[in-house]
Amino acid sequence: MLLLNKSDRVVLWRCGQWRQYRYDLAEVMRALQRNNVTVGESPAEYSTKKPFTYQDYVQLPEEPGFRFEVLEGCLVRDRSPVTKHQRCSIRLQVLLREYLGRKDPEGEVLSAPLDVIPSEYTVLQPDLLYIPGSAADVLEHPYIDVPPELVVEILSASTAQKDRIRKRDIP
Repeated sequence: MLLLNKSDRVVLWRCGQWRQYRYDLAEVMRALQRNNVTVGESPAEYSTKKPFTYQDYVQLPEEPGFRFEVLEGCLVRDRSPVTKHQRCSIRLQVLLREYLGRKDPEGEVLSAPLDVIPSEYTVLQPDLLYIPGSAADVLEHPYIDVPPELVVEILSASTAQKDRIRKRDIP
């Protein structure tokens, strides 16, 4: 079992004990290989000759069965979430709305698809996000251009590496 946590450490369960590694992808991959752990995932499709911007992104045609994000100028095309993923998202959204609704009745828990644009060259669609009531004016825009208070990514086998590594480090 491999876990990534907020303190930039990779925690690996192997042979009945936890081992921690400073978050350095090359070091982690070497450690996994030494411990005979297989990590595999089909790569996301990237297709860009110049850095993609939000304006390029909004001009993309709809493609049934796929969703797009832009990660630091790279267009990423992923399959749409499966039913299990959606069920998990709905359950988490209900729990978050109940809890956060008591703490901040003016806040909003939102779900994908909703564009979060932290920079000109990055367009994200987190599974769930929370905007506090103090920032409710941002909800008048067609996209979110301020950092959400909370972002939730539900890990799927096909997107776990992107979500844990590439998206996690985006400010």
